[in-house]
Amino acid sequence: MVSLQLFSANSLINKVMVIVQIKINGKVTEIEPSLNLASLLETRRIKPGAVVVQYNGDIVDKGLWTKIVLQENDELEILRFVGGG
Repeated sequence: MVSLQLFSANSLINKVMVIVQIKINGKVTEIEPSLNLASLLETRRIKPGAVVVQYNGDIVDKGLWTKIVLQENDELEILRFVGGG
C-alpha cells in the first residue's frame, strides 16, 4: 500500500530555502536573506580596515555597513588596499 502525504502551499513555502543573488566584484553570488554588509564581510574573513566597499555605485562609510541589508540584485565592489613600491 502506498501512503501519500498532502502538503498545503503554506507548509511547502516554509520548507523552501530562500536565496538572494547579488554581484560581488562582477561575479553573481548567492547569500542568505537579511544579511547585512558587515556580516557578509565578516563571513568572508575580510578585514574592515583593509577595504573600501562600493554598494550599488556609491562608496559606503564603514559606520553604515551594519545598517545595509543586502537585497536581490545588489552590486558590491570590494576594493582592497595593497602596499608596494
